[in-house]
Amino acid sequence: MIFKTALIAAAAVALVAILTGKDVVRQHTLTLAGKRYEITRYSNDTLEVFREDGVQFAVDLKNGRTTLQVGTDEQMQDALAVIRKMALDQLSEAA
Repeated sequence: MIFKTALIAAAAVALVAILTGKDVVRQHTLTLAGKRYEITRYSNDTLEVFREDGVQFAVDLKNGRTTLQVGTDEQMQDALAVIRKMALDQLSEAA
């Protein structure tokens, strides 16, 4: 079931990229805090995040603005907190 959801999410990301003219720069599948995340970075410095519980949102990397697309604000804030913690952990390991 999770694999099927990931495939649907990836297809949706590809369709959005085609329709909007944004190029996919990088795409990652991560498991953080026991949940699977599909994170796609586009050429216009935005991220699209899909989490297996159904939350979907975009992050503008230029100004840090987030846009909830599917799910609740609570889900989005939880996902952002998990991603930020992962990024901070990686930075501390690199230092």
